[in-house]
Amino acid sequence: MARKKPALKPKSTPGLTEQTETESSNHGQFPVVGVGASAGGLEAFTQLFKNLPADPGMAFVLVQHLASGQYL
Repeated sequence: MARKKPALKPKSTPGLTEQTETESSNHGQFPVVGVGASAGGLEAFTQLFKNLPADPGMAFVLVQHLASGQYL
């Protein structure tokens, strides 16, 4: 009968701490913010992004209602 090899334990790296389960499960995730505006809301969108940091750490979905008869 063949002998099983013992499982290897991961080596710890000095100076690094282990991530908690929550931290590791959120890896690569970030908030997604939805912003809506009426037909005249383009200026509001512009002001919003002018006043945010360069890398806010979130994604934005912009939804703008167009007035009747307006099409992209």
